[in-house]
Amino acid sequence: MNIPFNLIIENPLFLLIVPSLVILFLAIIRQWRIGIISIFIWLYLEDIIRRLFPGQPPQIMLLKEVLILLTYFAFFATFIIKQKKIWKPPFFAGLFIFGGWCVVEALNPNLPNMWFAAIGFRSYLWYLPILFLGYYMFSEKESLIKFCRILVYTSILLALIAVFQYIFFYDLPSSFVQPLEAAHEIHYFKAGKIKLVPSIFGTAERYARFSLFLFLLGLGLLFYSETSLKQRFLLFTSTILALLGIFVSGRRAPMYLSIIGILFWIFIYYRYQLLKLFKFRLSSSLMVVFLILVIAGSMVYLGFKDISEYFWNSISSIKDRISLAKTEIAFAAEFSGFFGLGLGVRSQGLHYIPGGQEWYEKEIASKRLGIESGLGKVLYELGFIGLLLFIFFYDQLFFSWLRRLKRLRKTALYSLGLSICLFSILMLLWFFKGHQIFGDATTLIFFWFFMGILFRLKNLSKD
Repeated sequence: MNIPFNLIIENPLFLLIVPSLVILFLAIIRQWRIGIISIFIWLYLEDIIRRLFPGQPPQIMLLKEVLILLTYFAFFATFIIKQKKIWKPPFFAGLFIFGGWCVVEALNPNLPNMWFAAIGFRSYLWYLPILFLGYYMFSEKESLIKFCRILVYTSILLALIAVFQYIFFYDLPSSFVQPLEAAHEIHYFKAGKIKLVPSIFGTAERYARFSLFLFLLGLGLLFYSETSLKQRFLLFTSTILALLGIFVSGRRAPMYLSIIGILFWIFIYYRYQLLKLFKFRLSSSLMVVFLILVIAGSMVYLGFKDISEYFWNSISSIKDRISLAKTEIAFAAEFSGFFGLGLGVRSQGLHYIPGGQEWYEKEIASKRLGIESGLGKVLYELGFIGLLLFIFFYDQLFFSWLRRLKRLRKTALYSLGLSICLFSILMLLWFFKGHQIFGDATTLIFFWFFMGILFRLKNLSKD
């Protein structure tokens, strides 16, 4: 859907937005950290602002990319002017080689034009420099903890909106409750149907992923030793509501990943206590028990029969997914070869660029569509060589996480680092199921920003 820019310019809100943006851009150039805060605020407001304009034009989303570009410029300009040496990530070799291959694939002769390559760069590399911004964002742990608490507290408002939409899904104006195209899809299974709640993020899946992030982040803060009783109560409420938001979204993947996340978090955090016959602290034990009861209570509330059938159907679906992934990889290999079909040919957003619609019609005619899994997408676009380099890059990244987490074991920030690491791993697991993870800006911005924070936690813990 191609919406002309004149629909945006003619809107009276445009006259208010432009001066504000000019002032904001000048502020970002002076201080790059203002850019980071602006990006996070925009992620919350983007869908709301978009629906204020006739036709909900997708061009509104370009503002986020402009904010990111200005923030990048201000950040790296600061280091160049002050002649500071920038941090070199431990997985730099894998990043450099994989990034180089993406540049090669941008020149793939199969690409209709360079807009395809731009979409591909957005999926694989555009948000990655936020890693460096996360690494340098905080100079003391108190500022980091305060920032994380504020983020987790937003789950209260998000959950209230989600529950409101869940209850009045079919009664309120669709322009508000079901704001974006296909946001009101129904996910069918044998026992019935679950409503997909778009919330203020536009789609239920994006809201569920963000709720999963807030839930794990809240879990890490709850076990942070320097949290006061008042803060712990508010964090506990926010964390539970984030978990509720995951279940209200109606999406299967985040539901199961949240349960997996809880089990892994408890096992890793308490593995030494488990060896000592479950000698937990009383407050921590009650917290874990309450989390389990909330999950069980949510299942009972939504209908035990429906949920149980939904669960067993999902077990069968997982087996089908594994089989489908094998089929897709074989399917992609048939067309991709060693070099693939080019950067971006299976990335999200193609229908917004010149030649994108024609490409889809060509793919349909040649029966080369049907790639859903992340590995299938990488193989299809980058070929066998690109897939091997992709695995090498994220293999380096994965073991870098584990080494950093091990160094945090006896520090106060260990629980926070564990939550960040676990969220990142769950997102990669989700990516193997569906490639849309690497097309979602909301997920990728928090993924890379908090990845940078993870690598800085050891230094912050010394303050």
